[in-house]
Amino acid sequence: MNFTSLEFITFFPVVLILYWIMPGHRRWILLLAASYLFYMEGSLRSGALLLFTTGVSYTAALQMERIRSEKGAGAKEIRLWMLLALVCCLGCLVIWKRKGFLVVGISFYTFQTLAYVLDVYRGQIRCERHFGYYALFVSFFPQLVAGPIERTESLLLQLKKVQVWNRNDFTDGGWLLLKGFYKKLVAADYLAVFVDVVYASPGEAGGLGTVLGTLCFAGQIYCDFSGYTDIARGTARMMGIRLTENFKNPYGAENIREFWQRWHISLTKWFTDYVYIPLGGSRCGTLIRCRNIMAVFLLSGLWHGLSWNYAAWGLLHGVCFLAYTLWNEVYPSKSGMHLPGRFVTFGFVCFAWIFFRAKNMREAGQVLRQILFHFADLGILETLQSMQIQRIDLLLLPLALGCLLLVEQMPDTICRARTLKETIKVSFLGFYMVNAIAISWLVGAAADRGNSFIYFRF
Repeated sequence: MNFTSLEFITFFPVVLILYWIMPGHRRWILLLAASYLFYMEGSLRSGALLLFTTGVSYTAALQMERIRSEKGAGAKEIRLWMLLALVCCLGCLVIWKRKGFLVVGISFYTFQTLAYVLDVYRGQIRCERHFGYYALFVSFFPQLVAGPIERTESLLLQLKKVQVWNRNDFTDGGWLLLKGFYKKLVAADYLAVFVDVVYASPGEAGGLGTVLGTLCFAGQIYCDFSGYTDIARGTARMMGIRLTENFKNPYGAENIREFWQRWHISLTKWFTDYVYIPLGGSRCGTLIRCRNIMAVFLLSGLWHGLSWNYAAWGLLHGVCFLAYTLWNEVYPSKSGMHLPGRFVTFGFVCFAWIFFRAKNMREAGQVLRQILFHFADLGILETLQSMQIQRIDLLLLPLALGCLLLVEQMPDTICRARTLKETIKVSFLGFYMVNAIAISWLVGAAADRGNSFIYFRF
């Protein structure tokens, strides 16, 4: 079910009302049923795969803890159960991605279950014996299909706790929903029109057009993904549950390391904790550290899809991250380079987005050839025409993006004490956002444009 669909607009209020009127110890039943209904809409196969992954990881964790408590030193058997869970869960992920079947959110919930299994294997957490609560932890519908990737100690404990109604949580959740819908419907879907035109025929947009199209994609993917996260966090917050913040102004990063500390934070932390550190991290010398960094970024690329363009995207980031790390050890960064650092980092990230957005390496090569050898083939007016940018867009696009910058500067906790000036600013901004969202949704529905989130495919 898509957050921007009419079905969700009907579905969520009903779930929310039932959630708050039900006895606290029974809410998990409602949320589990709602989560599978949300996920399985139109796809029983996806629901069956989710249940299989849940059952395997639950059983493996239960058996590991049983062996540890009964025998004390059953390391080999414990390892076998851990490997069984990894092979089954990762096997499903690889097989479905390799065959090209779209199983929405499989990368996200697979990593969430693997984190749980590995934490139990390490003895860092106790296994969850209540299958219902564990199944809800894996399938919790706000963050099921596109994250953030949650850990047991944060989300599962909140799901087991009887939440108490809090007006601030409800208001803050509504504000996060508003931010998310604005980013998705007003900004991301608007930019997507121009991106799709450019990348559908890279040779017709010229070099300048492909640059503008790539810049539009940088805005689209950020607004699309962070918009989903805001909606997910807002939906959960209205039920008293707090999800991990997944983005912190990534395009304001001054270097590539800082970018990855701000972009898709839960995935970065997952790879750090379960790949980079187990491989030795930075403790085993420069060569091993270089290998570990490149392995993390290659796997990050392949996590998005088993194709060469995703691998190239991951390796590009790995090379840049590695180069910055080694350079910074010899020449530590100094103050006064904030603006150039942001410009260079943003430029590199946009360059790498070409490989991410392109369908394959051949298309990425076409885009690069246009930029390198045909940059000035078309004038500004011809470029705008090739991108199907109309005169009205020259007014609407700056308005939508300008208000987006204001929205980004607003805090997530909107219901705190404010001055009269701040209250008026928030009220006017909120009024504009509601109207812009409604108009954008109606325009998208009338044009029959698909508005699914980009990260649904992962």
